[in-house]
Amino acid sequence: MELAVFVRFHALPGRGDALALAIAEVVRRSREEPGCLTISGFHSIQDPDLYWIHSRWRDEAAFDLHAGLVHTVRFIATASALIDHPFQVSRSMAMSEGPRAGTDAAAFAAQHETDLVAFALERLEAVGATPSPSQVIEVVDNLKILQGHARATLAAAETDR
Repeated sequence: MELAVFVRFHALPGRGDALALAIAEVVRRSREEPGCLTISGFHSIQDPDLYWIHSRWRDEAAFDLHAGLVHTVRFIATASALIDHPFQVSRSMAMSEGPRAGTDAAAFAAQHETDLVAFALERLEAVGATPSPSQVIEVVDNLKILQGHARATLAAAETDR
């Protein structure tokens, strides 16, 4: 399973430039590793001392190998002396918009329908309405239509990029 890794760095006062150079070097070297799908360094536009590395790895084993390589170990030692906190590494997996692998699609759809009905009832009750079953069905149908329009708009926006 693909692994995403987020690492946060807050530089000690006056050490941001040295940290930026160290990040640039480890990113360059890490990109050459066979298990690295992508890796980038980031610098906050709001806090001049805040940096991040985001990387994606083929799997956790590929990241574990990366963590033990000389350039990574050297970077950790260098960066540790340049930041004002302990290392903060988050190993993560991507969230999907649909059911997780192995989830029963019919059960997922039924839960989605239940969520829509609950949302419709909340909205109707918020305006003081006591809806009939047919009104709830009508609101749910309208929510499905709006949902379809939203998905189409998002898809069109993605195509335009």
